[in-house]
Amino acid sequence: MRLTSLTLHRYGNYESDRISFSARPGVVNILWAPNSAGKSVLRNAVADLLYGIHDRTPMDFRFGYAGMRIAANIVLTSGEEMAFRRHKARGRPLTDEADNPIDPAFLHAILGGRDRALLERLFVLDTEALRAGGRALLESGGDVASALLSAAGGIREARALKQRLEKQRDDLAPTRKTGSRPFYQALDRFTVARARTRDALVRPDEWFRRQKELDALEASQRERNQEAEQRSATIARLERIRRVRPWLAQLAAAEAWLTDHPDAPRFAPDTRTTLDNARQTAASAEAMAVTAEQKRARAEAELADQVLDDQLFALADAIDALRDSAVTARKAAVDLPGLRASLAETTARLASLAETLGTDQFVLPPRPLVVRTRRLRDEYTKLAASAATAAAEFQHRSTERESAREAAELSSDTRDVRALEDLLTEIRANGDPLRALDKAAEALEAAALGVAGAGAPPGNAAE
Repeated sequence: MRLTSLTLHRYGNYESDRISFSARPGVVNILWAPNSAGKSVLRNAVADLLYGIHDRTPMDFRFGYAGMRIAANIVLTSGEEMAFRRHKARGRPLTDEADNPIDPAFLHAILGGRDRALLERLFVLDTEALRAGGRALLESGGDVASALLSAAGGIREARALKQRLEKQRDDLAPTRKTGSRPFYQALDRFTVARARTRDALVRPDEWFRRQKELDALEASQRERNQEAEQRSATIARLERIRRVRPWLAQLAAAEAWLTDHPDAPRFAPDTRTTLDNARQTAASAEAMAVTAEQKRARAEAELADQVLDDQLFALADAIDALRDSAVTARKAAVDLPGLRASLAETTARLASLAETLGTDQFVLPPRPLVVRTRRLRDEYTKLAASAATAAAEFQHRSTERESAREAAELSSDTRDVRALEDLLTEIRANGDPLRALDKAAEALEAAALGVAGAGAPPGNAAE
């Protein structure tokens, strides 16, 4: 028989884990895992699978006995594949994949009468078994034991080493317990710690019982919370009723009064707001009246304490005039720095103009001369613009004339001069360009002479 897979359900530290093995001949399956990973649990599971789970198995340390089972897939010697399960239960310890009972006799036929002790002795080697075998070899006292130990581990004096170790053991922990020895002190601490651990350890059945109690308490708490929420809602509703009850009583009284007085006037819906605003306005006006009365009383008291000076009242107009003069003087004092700066700038400009005119002193020309100079400057500007326009027009007409001449030369019919005549007619209608240009130049020169005769060059007349 070869094992192809092993599945542990709620067994040891395994909740539901499957481990697969290769069933090919000559293949050795090795499980490599750190300490406390569950290798010893797997070795014990193989024995429980074949020979049954003990009633007091220690493999319940995590999940308890409920639901504990081991499932396996095997290949028989005949090559037939088979799957079965081992349960921690009485009545049907072995079942197939469909959970149907299986006769345990098929395992007896596979194992050939070999019991669990033989299996563990031949195929199970753990740390405790190796230590027990070493002790048995040393205690046999024969040369074969020494030879085996020497050949296996290179220890030539195993007996001497054993004696030294026993002496150290007796020195540290003699057979008779002594409280002063560190070993027995540590042993006492270990015993106390183990007892505390045992007392603090919660067994699976106890854990399940406490979990059920906790679930029941949580369910009860949820019910109490729901009941408290319902009662809180009821209390809130009753509180609202308590708050609106006086208003409802007032409403009922008002409705009864209206029923008894059908001729009562009906007010607008915002009458209450209007009345409240009127009350607030009246209260504010009353407060303002009180404040004004207080001010009036204080003014009358101050007036009664004043001594009138008739001579001072006679000088009231002079005092007002002096006050206005003081205001004007303060304003002039504020404007004085700016006026001084403007005067300095104007003086510098006059000096620059005098230098341009070629004189050391600048004499302000008469007003008529300034007006005539400005007029001539404006006429000069207009004539300069006209001269520029006339020059451009002359250039344009010259270009058209040259174009017309070239067109006439290139034309096959030299006698057709209608286009040229039309161009000359248009030029004559606008005046002779050369004569217009000459007139504009003469007018520009006359304007320049007029400006020079006025005492200032064009563009630099006094503003």
